[in-house]
Amino acid sequence: MIFGVWFYYWLSFYPGLLTNDSYNQWAQANGFQLYSEWHPLVHTFLIKFTTFINHSPSVFLFIQIFFGALTVVYILGKLLKNGAPIFLCSIISLLYALYPINGILMVSLWKDIPYSILLLLLFYMISEIVFNTASAEKRTFNIFSFTIVSILTALFRKNGLLVVIISLIILMIYVKKKRFLISIVIFFFSIFSFNFFTSKILHAEKSPTYEALSIPMQQVSATYKMGGKIPPKEQAYFNKILPEKLWRENYNDKTVDFIKYNANFNGDIIENQPKVFLLHWSKLLKYNPKIFIKSFLNQTASIWRFYTPNGYKINIHGGLEITGTRENYYDDEKIAPLDTEKKLISNYETYKARAKRNNIKPMRYKDFKNKVLRAYKPLKNDTKSRFGQKVLSEIYHIVNDKLQKYIVRGALAVLILLVATTISIIKYGVLKSTLIFMVPYLNLFSLIISAPATDFRYIYSLVFSIIPILLTVIYPPIQEENVDKF
Repeated sequence: MIFGVWFYYWLSFYPGLLTNDSYNQWAQANGFQLYSEWHPLVHTFLIKFTTFINHSPSVFLFIQIFFGALTVVYILGKLLKNGAPIFLCSIISLLYALYPINGILMVSLWKDIPYSILLLLLFYMISEIVFNTASAEKRTFNIFSFTIVSILTALFRKNGLLVVIISLIILMIYVKKKRFLISIVIFFFSIFSFNFFTSKILHAEKSPTYEALSIPMQQVSATYKMGGKIPPKEQAYFNKILPEKLWRENYNDKTVDFIKYNANFNGDIIENQPKVFLLHWSKLLKYNPKIFIKSFLNQTASIWRFYTPNGYKINIHGGLEITGTRENYYDDEKIAPLDTEKKLISNYETYKARAKRNNIKPMRYKDFKNKVLRAYKPLKNDTKSRFGQKVLSEIYHIVNDKLQKYIVRGALAVLILLVATTISIIKYGVLKSTLIFMVPYLNLFSLIISAPATDFRYIYSLVFSIIPILLTVIYPPIQEENVDKF
């Protein structure tokens, strides 16, 4: 049922919903942009692999909706076995299927979606380890699947790496079993090998350091905007990164994009000496604590805010593609060949400069152009159900414009997490609860300190998991006799 509903979204928005991040990864997968660690390369490679089946993002998205539906059903099946009523599990299945944000995001080419699915799997696998329920005949499969899920979760997002490493270290203290330790060794070896391959063999571009400093940059901008105190030394430093006028004009309480994507933004100053940036930032914090706190709360509003001020919106999706509007060089080249050629030449010069900077031999312009046009050819709006696209687009806009305050709420997921934690502590004690909830809390804290914008997709990793998390505490994995942990 879940797959069937999401499959209809897939047909309606075929070949999928893409935004700027999606286009960037699609370009890397199609070979006309350099591999970059800005987006998880494992995601890029999987997209590239699926193009051998059919040259379209639709293949990857089909696998994504199948994997998502299968994960939810797998865990609901486990909960049924543990005593959850079938009526309750059926209602939850309906919620997963009919919650419109699920349908929209499941057909979006974003790293955040498979990461959210993997995080749910990792949570439940760890809960099974803590409750000691791995059956004797499935031990090898459990270890294998846990290792694979851990590796993928760590590779699909940078904060995912932090979540998994800390979880494994804590779990290693609790589960002192040889085969579990082997699983951890395989995990670290795989992560190291993958990073060595992408960095030393593929020469993938490093993700800019300032990407991890979105909240501090936003706070600096807020200080300019709100007339905070900026000592002359700090002002001289920050004005080298971005002129004072632009720090002030480009402040947006929902996203840092207007700062870091400004043509005058000099990120190399931060990149070369991030500690110096943080030193000057800490000086501003000393003089402007109220502004810093207000800016931080605004930027993380999608995580904690129940009340929505008039005119305030959490960004759910790019929106344009939901109505069928798409960027497409393949179509543009037919309509306006000269203008398209100018854009392609400009893009090629950017690509060539980046290639030389990374000691990579650039391809010829002719090859570059052919790759671009071939990559964009399947990206046109090719819906398999115009009625579905029209109806689902209308539903999305109703949710975005009128129902946000009711059903797009990271704060509700956080509240349920706190309730589930309280129940767990009462039932199982602090130690066991700490182990059970490591993954969702570490993920939540990583979002709080690094969220670059008030986009719902960042908190979606918790929203997607929260009901199974609560039910796992109420209906824990059944303790089996004579079976050791792993």
